Amino acid sequence: MPFAIFFFLLLMGSGPVYAEWVKFAKNEEGDVTYYFDPESIDRERLRREGNLVEVSVLLDYSNSQTNREIPYLSSKAQFACNCDEEKQERTMLIASTEFSRNMGHGNVVGNILYLDDVGRSVAPASILWSLWILMCGKK
Repeated sequence: MPFAIFFFLLLMGSGPVYAEWVKFAKNEEGDVTYYFDPESIDRERLRREGNLVEVSVLLDYSNSQTNREIPYLSSKAQFACNCDEEKQERTMLIASTEFSRNMGHGNVVGNILYLDDVGRSVAPASILWSLWILMCGKK
């Protein structure tokens, strides 16, 4: 199991991100733009397990953020959206990687692996709600 975690972290932080990012939201303050990578959507998992869709999301910041006092301007996160309406709209953050420059470029400045198998409820009209609608195709 430790090898699997190490391999996943290595994969998540292995250099710059080259994806066809599609903008899907911007926060109210206008300083964070959210993108998703349509190529990363794991529809096979949805067919196999019946309720979860995984997707890569890029958060691009107009102002520098910090992780243990190390600045970064973007982060790539792996999310899972639970599309089972009986369990309500839920998203789970699986892992994230912070980059020193915008749009997933520059040096990797941090990696985080989340051990959340429940997720969080999605508030209507929130950024996560927008992501859930995109992934699950519900209104």
